[in-house]
Amino acid sequence: ASPVQEITYKAKVINNNGKVLSSSEILYDNLTFGNFSRGNATSLKTLKDLDTGEYIRKLFDYNEAGLFIRETDALGNATFS
Repeated sequence: ASPVQEITYKAKVINNNGKVLSSSEILYDNLTFGNFSRGNATSLKTLKDLDTGEYIRKLFDYNEAGLFIRETDALGNATFS
């Protein structure tokens, strides 16, 4: 089995006192090593509650050609393109 590679992008906004004001993380395609990647974002995590550190997540799906086909929100509701 080949190792799985995952690309992640993280961003935080912090005020002058060091308090986190917002935070998000984007995950891209999980592909086996050596396979061609389109770099489609497959998951977006956004900080929901600053005090508890709770995140909400959206999922994104693509067809075999790499075209966007569905977004699923944190409650499981899907929107199709």
